[in-house]
Amino acid sequence: MDWKLGILSELLSLSSLTTLEVVLPPVDSLVTSKLFDKLERFKISIGWKEHIYNWELEAYGNYLRVHDLDARSLVSTGITLLLKKTKTFELKMKNLTEPLNVLDTECCFANLKSLALEECESLEYLIDMTLVKPTPHSSVFPVLDRLVVFGGSRLKEIFHGELPMGSLKKLREMDLQCLPSLTYIIWKTESHSECLRNILGLIEVLKIKNCPSLEEIVALEGARHQEEEATKEINFQRLTELTLADLPSFTGISKNIYKKELERLPDVISLYPNVLTVEHSNVSIQHLFDTKVQFPVLQRLKIEGMDNLKGIWNSELSPDSFCELKFLIVNRCNKLLHLVPTHMQNRLQKMEFICASHCSSLEEIFDFRRSPSHISQPGQGMQRSKIIDFKQSCQAFQNLTDISLWECNSVRIVLSPSISEGLVKLKSTKDTAVPED
Repeated sequence: MDWKLGILSELLSLSSLTTLEVVLPPVDSLVTSKLFDKLERFKISIGWKEHIYNWELEAYGNYLRVHDLDARSLVSTGITLLLKKTKTFELKMKNLTEPLNVLDTECCFANLKSLALEECESLEYLIDMTLVKPTPHSSVFPVLDRLVVFGGSRLKEIFHGELPMGSLKKLREMDLQCLPSLTYIIWKTESHSECLRNILGLIEVLKIKNCPSLEEIVALEGARHQEEEATKEINFQRLTELTLADLPSFTGISKNIYKKELERLPDVISLYPNVLTVEHSNVSIQHLFDTKVQFPVLQRLKIEGMDNLKGIWNSELSPDSFCELKFLIVNRCNKLLHLVPTHMQNRLQKMEFICASHCSSLEEIFDFRRSPSHISQPGQGMQRSKIIDFKQSCQAFQNLTDISLWECNSVRIVLSPSISEGLVKLKSTKDTAVPED
């Protein structure tokens, strides 16, 4: 549409519309227009040049996306009023510096269910509670279901300051990508530990990619709080899908928890090089998941670009963790030696699909020839895991249908005859660039 013919001025003069579906250019007159004042149902795109690929989706309702407007246009304008009614909000604004709770101080997006930020390069905090005084019944994103943040070179924290009770109580999905300054995702403080523990229990899908400074997912604040929380488990009660990709500084779900474990167990094996002291520098086998983290319903696990990873699972996991896992995908983990160690065989009875690609050090898919590499210290209550009978271990993968290997040049045996006998549902085995003996 050619907005230069006066059609735009005529449209912006309409003040009684209740329903509107339109793509608008990023012009200053939008800020003072009364067009948005009485809207109840809308799909509006402002300044976005790319195709609106989900324009027809009705999953959340009222839809607004904003691109290339001056950041001040979102404060105390007709667009601000529109935000209070928006359920799906997509924002692409490189000069935005104010956190989103400053834009809507009264109810902080009380109706928003889906939020996506793209290339908001000047934003340091998505929410900053230190800049506003919460009202007695205020909460942040109380019904938000989905949060996507893609690109933001200055973003230091997602949520900064004390979140009010009732915040994020519906959050189901988080997708965070290309955030070079982000060091953690969620934090626990002494006054709001229970609130944030509940948030962890709600998330079903968690994807974290290309965050080179990210060290942990859950950070603990305060010395006393760290001491107390280090003895507790972090339980992702509903998490069914987890993706961790290209996180070179990643130390674990919560590095303070594992630092406490290292203090009690000097020879414990873990993926936490940043918290190891000199006496722990000889640790040679590392694990992504350890004793204090639970994943009782996780079904899909994807790990990519983790070159400091030598093992996925510790031998002393919570009994309920990973029992529902169906899909395991590992890519570009060049120090990983094995995918499925002996002590995991009883947990993975529902596994259906295994794929490994470009893992140059990978030797085996199933490691049933050795006991777990765990050294116990006298008087510390830890016991060496028993070696599981080899014939019994084969029965753990009766639901496995597909195994794929791509460019894993150190693998010598894909499946031994003994293991193959137990894979009664196996339909496909692919191996590309795996050398023959």
